Order: sequence, then structure tokens, then C-alpha cells
Amino acid sequence: MKNRRFAALVAVVLFCFIGWSGYAQGQRSYSVKQTWEYRAMTFNGTEAEKAAPQMNQLGADGWELVACGTTNGWYVCYFKRPK
Repeated sequence: MKNRRFAALVAVVLFCFIGWSGYAQGQRSYSVKQTWEYRAMTFNGTEAEKAAPQMNQLGADGWELVACGTTNGWYVCYFKRPK
């Protein structure tokens, strides 16, 4: 009888400990949030070859291309990098 009570008590304690540790992990707060700076680059479709070196330099400076689109023969490329 004592062994059953002891085993039940151990099981309850383990269950509570596992549940508490899972809850505590979910309660972590990350006070530091990543902030970004953005940059747009526009060029005409005929200037695409000239834009490549500029884009390579932006990449070397830590800028990441996130979107690119065209309107009436003009290209708009958006870059971001961590602040």
C-alpha cells in the first residue's frame, strides 16, 4: 500500500514538473526585437545591365533584395537590412 502511494506521489510530482517546465518555456519574453531599414532602387529596363554592379554593392553592404516589380518599363527593387 505504501509503495502505491509513493509511486502515485512520484507520478504526480513528475507530471507537475513537466507541465510547469513546458509552461515556463512558453512564457519567455524576448525584449529585443529585430528592426529593419529599407531602401528602394528604381531603374529603366534599358539600364538593367548598369544596375547589376549597384545591386552587388548593396548586397556587399548587407542589403537583401526582398521584392522587385515593373511598371511601364521601370523596375523597382526593395531591399532591407538589420539596423
